[in-house]
Amino acid sequence: MLAKLACGVNKPNAQTILPLESVSSYFQNIPISQVRSLGGQFGEGIQNSLNIQTMGQLQQVDKDTLMKHFDPETAEWLHCYSQGYDYSKVTKRSLASSIGCSKNFPGKTLLF
Repeated sequence: MLAKLACGVNKPNAQTILPLESVSSYFQNIPISQVRSLGGQFGEGIQNSLNIQTMGQLQQVDKDTLMKHFDPETAEWLHCYSQGYDYSKVTKRSLASSIGCSKNFPGKTLLF
């Protein structure tokens, strides 16, 4: 999750390293909907039920409050996720998610 968020921060000129101790400050302005698994209806539900917008705000919510709004398993997962811990397994893709194809036409063969 953190790698997915941080990979595009300084592109194309530099790489980004996000140490675990910097997650809290990095999450301060990251919208909940921008984080993998927290978009769509589930992310909107989190924002509406807790009246928050960013991951930094989600970090400030304690486990007991999360337990009041979500089932115990989801509350525990959200608490860990908001701290930068993602225990889901990395799965290997068997098929490509997209196919890219391009042609370049330089000089006199340039297409308009």
